[in-house]
Amino acid sequence: MHSFALDGKIVFVTGGTGTIGGRVVRELLTRGASVIVYSRDQNKQFRLDHDLASNRITYKNGDVCDYDLLERSMRGADYVVHCAASKHVPLCETNVDSSIKVNVNGTRNVLQASVTNNIARFLLLSTDKAVDPTSVMGATKFLAERLTLDFSTAINASVVRLGNVFASSGSVVPTFADRIKHGLPLIVTDKNANRFFITQKDIANFIVDRLIDMTTGKVYVKKMKQLNIYQLAECMGGIGYPITLTSLTSGEKLDEKLYSHQESSRIKDHGDYISINGESTSLYDDNFTSGTYTNLEIIEMLKDIK
Repeated sequence: MHSFALDGKIVFVTGGTGTIGGRVVRELLTRGASVIVYSRDQNKQFRLDHDLASNRITYKNGDVCDYDLLERSMRGADYVVHCAASKHVPLCETNVDSSIKVNVNGTRNVLQASVTNNIARFLLLSTDKAVDPTSVMGATKFLAERLTLDFSTAINASVVRLGNVFASSGSVVPTFADRIKHGLPLIVTDKNANRFFITQKDIANFIVDRLIDMTTGKVYVKKMKQLNIYQLAECMGGIGYPITLTSLTSGEKLDEKLYSHQESSRIKDHGDYISINGESTSLYDDNFTSGTYTNLEIIEMLKDIK
């Protein structure tokens, strides 16, 4: 349906060498766009360039906290997808200042540079942890969402709110896999801890689809299934593999939510996703998710990453 819908467009992607950003870059190329990848890690840029070998990608080595370089690097772009962020909850808890600098001030820099460069569409990648936040990471992404919506009166800007990306770098799946490789027990903070998960392929499709059909001032939320972390450990370790239970870490929730109660009256249902806006529709429903993953579904997802 959307094939080549971005033909001829130049999309500026911050954090374009990360797990999500890299997938977005690939999907944008598939849809006919040219891409400017803006990120800090030259080694990751080198690897992405080697893997993709596309003449429709330009690489800019820089930080979202460096406004002057950011603004100059963005020149000539049509759209912006802002993926760069401090994402790891425990590290954000112990690095509050840098988390604010990247997730809040950095987002404001990208928004302001987008206004200066007359960007036609701006899309922020956010997280379910921004809903009623209890962690530094969640609080900074909550503020990043609010900044984006505040700028939406000056620029066509919206938010995509996502859950955890299955098997992303540094997440629970590769962490469990590494411990299994070394014969170490799997560590789970709470037997009842659940998280929303989405596959890397689905996340890229959803982000680019929303970039194509977005309107300003919206929060787009993909309907996702919940995955029990203890259940995941059992599926990965197999029968009898040791699992150690600890306790929830600082800022960590037992369950995440896709939207807050305050947002519930502003939800519009689009089938496989919802949008949150100013239209009062009174659709509050705790079952606005896609259910939970079964053991068979978890095993199938694990097969896809091997």
